[in-house]
Amino acid sequence: MADEKTKLAVIDGETLMDMKLPPTKFCVDTLLPQGLCILGGASKIGKSWWVLDLCVRIAKGEPMWDLKTAGGTTLYLCLEDTLRRVQNRLLCITDEVPHNAFFATSAGTLSDGLCEQIRDFVKEHPDTVFVAVDTFQIVRNNSIDTSYANDYEEIRILKQLADELGICLLLVHHLRKQGDSDPFNKLTGTTGIVGAVDTAFVLDKSRRNADSATLYCTGRDVEDRQLELRFSKEEFVWKMLGDSMENREMLLPKDMEQLVESIRRNGVMTPATVRLKEDGRYELISGHRRKKACELAGLETLKCEVKDLSRDEAIIVMVESNLQRSTILPSEKAFAYKMRLEAMNRQGQRNDLTYSPMDNKLKGTTSAQRISEKSGDSQPQIYRYIRLTELVPEILQMVDDKQIAFRPAVEISYLPEEQQYTLLEAMEYSDATPSLAQAIKMKKFMQDDKLTDEVIQSIMEEEKPNQREKPAFRDERITKLIPKSVPRGQESDFVVKALEFYNRHLQRSKDRER
Repeated sequence: MADEKTKLAVIDGETLMDMKLPPTKFCVDTLLPQGLCILGGASKIGKSWWVLDLCVRIAKGEPMWDLKTAGGTTLYLCLEDTLRRVQNRLLCITDEVPHNAFFATSAGTLSDGLCEQIRDFVKEHPDTVFVAVDTFQIVRNNSIDTSYANDYEEIRILKQLADELGICLLLVHHLRKQGDSDPFNKLTGTTGIVGAVDTAFVLDKSRRNADSATLYCTGRDVEDRQLELRFSKEEFVWKMLGDSMENREMLLPKDMEQLVESIRRNGVMTPATVRLKEDGRYELISGHRRKKACELAGLETLKCEVKDLSRDEAIIVMVESNLQRSTILPSEKAFAYKMRLEAMNRQGQRNDLTYSPMDNKLKGTTSAQRISEKSGDSQPQIYRYIRLTELVPEILQMVDDKQIAFRPAVEISYLPEEQQYTLLEAMEYSDATPSLAQAIKMKKFMQDDKLTDEVIQSIMEEEKPNQREKPAFRDERITKLIPKSVPRGQESDFVVKALEFYNRHLQRSKDRER
């Protein structure tokens, strides 16, 4: 029998459904909930201005962009600033700062008392609702470990703290320089950071000198959302211009916007295709985008054409319809080819809706050949696309985002899932993606049962055109102080972290002398 201390605390479904649980508390209604949040943005983009404005408004109980705030004590750890700079910024944004808005320009790290400092503050000010740490990098442990596990563990500690204290704890963080179609993938570090927080925000500008920006929001207790903002140089605050919760079309790709507008003007020109299922209901086969566009255009009906199709025939029609789109992602093409081939193979006696299977058998034509004839891709290329379906989601997304080339991705797909995640961490660590030669090398090591984590890291550390150039230290006084365990190419990161640690030490020494 399990020890009472280690026994799982479980609850049955019936009891859970009968429980009256309190609703999620928000510091800013519908936008900033209780729990651990992170705000990412490029350096000098205006993150700190927004956080400062948040602290003041929440402390006053004033709305933020017409959204109700909780009201209560706030604490802003502005660790990259001085008191003079914070004061100057406050004078820019407000005439009055309430007594329950607190500021600090120094704090401990995760391994040096930060959590205890925040606990003590909340104990002293029990009505605390919001704490901001600007920036997260300053309070992180002095470690060269940049793995997913380390990122997740550091975030987990802070999440437990936020949940324990019942506050909103906001971490201000930086973005990596490399681009990505998904703004949340730009956050510095591994996906362990976004994965562990409750809510994530990214403040992104199309151009650094632009006044406008987009605030992307996602999380467990909030709806995916985009806010169009403009920074007022007169009031030094971010003003909201648009909200996707009020205007859903803000979230639409350009081609969908055009389709919605066309349907509003002209209606649906080509009917959608449906089939009558065995249970008497109708199933939409092609025309999903038209259906969505009709809904967005405010139409209640969609003209459809009913076809007598089996399940596999329906899959084939659906896939062919998707493949005919003007723009299609590699992942979409990969799964489309896979579904089409599987459906044709299941048919057995019918490999296509329009040709005789017997004739094709006599001619030696395979299902892949028939797909090739219709798609324009060669048989080997079709099978290469299908290989992409074996990639873990994170790497497949990188293929769609054109961060990883097609052919290296095909070779990577042969690696087991665990090794793909190890490779993902190695890519993030080295800020590079594998070349075709490197991908082939890893596949060969895997086939020989010699592909270890160390081998993957070693291959990714090889110099190549797509690897970010890192500065080298030639001063012997510096190089002799860098441990041999620091991987090649990571010397700069080690030195920067060491200097950050030393500067925090100097700051704490000055504070003690006062």
